[in-house]
Amino acid sequence: MPEKDDITALEKHGQTVLAAALLAAITWMGGVVLTTNTDVKVLSEKISGIDKRLDALSQDRFTRSDAAAEVRIIDQRFKALETRVRHLEKR
Repeated sequence: MPEKDDITALEKHGQTVLAAALLAAITWMGGVVLTTNTDVKVLSEKISGIDKRLDALSQDRFTRSDAAAEVRIIDQRFKALETRVRHLEKR
């Protein structure tokens, strides 16, 4: 009568096939991770280059903050002129 600890030849071969399939899956997954890591590095470099070119191209552009500063200056000049006109009209 066979004991529970006895493993048949078919079970041993099944375990070997399962181990080989698991090893193949782990190896494939490692390759995918390495490829993905390389792709991420390449894309990071491309984004860095695009960012540098964008900064270089936008240095001479009139930005929203530039416009806000110009509006403040124009408002100050306008208020100064209004004050001057009121002062001259009172004379």
